[in-house]
Amino acid sequence: MTVERLKEAYSIFNQAISDSELEIGDFRYWDYSNDYNGKIFASKYIIPYLKGVKKVNSREYSAIESLDRTATSFWVVGIQKYTMSNGMVFAVRTTVYEGADRQKSFAAIAVDINGYKKPNRMGRDVFIMSLYPYVEGYKKKKLVFGNHEQCGNGAHHYLLSRNSLVNSGCGTCNSNHSGYGFACGLLIQMDGWQIKNDYPW
Repeated sequence: MTVERLKEAYSIFNQAISDSELEIGDFRYWDYSNDYNGKIFASKYIIPYLKGVKKVNSREYSAIESLDRTATSFWVVGIQKYTMSNGMVFAVRTTVYEGADRQKSFAAIAVDINGYKKPNRMGRDVFIMSLYPYVEGYKKKKLVFGNHEQCGNGAHHYLLSRNSLVNSGCGTCNSNHSGYGFACGLLIQMDGWQIKNDYPW
């Protein structure tokens, strides 16, 4: 069920982005101005291309139970959440970096594939997908699972090896290392849309 719902979410948001591009233009030229709550970006580029979206009262949705509380504040506190007609809950945020870190600028979607049901935890039912508008040669990829390595060299998750995703770095998919779980969706996709026996969550 987890894999099927994850594939569904990935398909839905990829389609929304493609539809948005048809009307607004190439995602690389969208406005990625720092938008912590994600309201501006979501309302312009994402929500109009989804069906049955409604705002969620934060009190109705329990916070992500992260092993590292930073992940909770990073993705949940103060960020507007939405529900879709299929019951999934999602949130959007953007961050723009300057100078040498510009390629880390992103718009990210955190999606809870089973909505209000527990555990509401990264790597279990909450997964991250990101757009990186300033990465050279990135056009073919568009929306990718993961974000970027949070306390290492800042490498984008989609460029890391499977071994790195499972065994090293915070913000990957290693339940024993800060526990963010940001790249767990990527690991499932990398494994041919399977949750293998060594899945670390």
